Amino acid sequence: MIGTKENIKIGDIVRAYDFAPREGCPDCFIVGKVTDLDGQFFVAKTLTRVWNGKVDNQGGDRSQVQHTFRALCQGEMGFDIGYERVTILT
Repeated sequence: MIGTKENIKIGDIVRAYDFAPREGCPDCFIVGKVTDLDGQFFVAKTLTRVWNGKVDNQGGDRSQVQHTFRALCQGEMGFDIGYERVTILT
């Protein structure tokens, strides 16, 4: 299901892409559990981060993994109309 501000609920597991998935470009996304809703934004606890097609859950000084993330819901950015940038997994 597409993660619009009308569809996302606290407790949902969502996948949020960093940019439009496309052939020849590795996946970059975060999977998280929604903990808060703030208008057109949601906040989620990070469960998994995939960067350049590889899982990056290591943490530490050299990792970009954050414990939580905040993102705009689907449809709240001009460039996310043509693809599902935010999807509800469960």
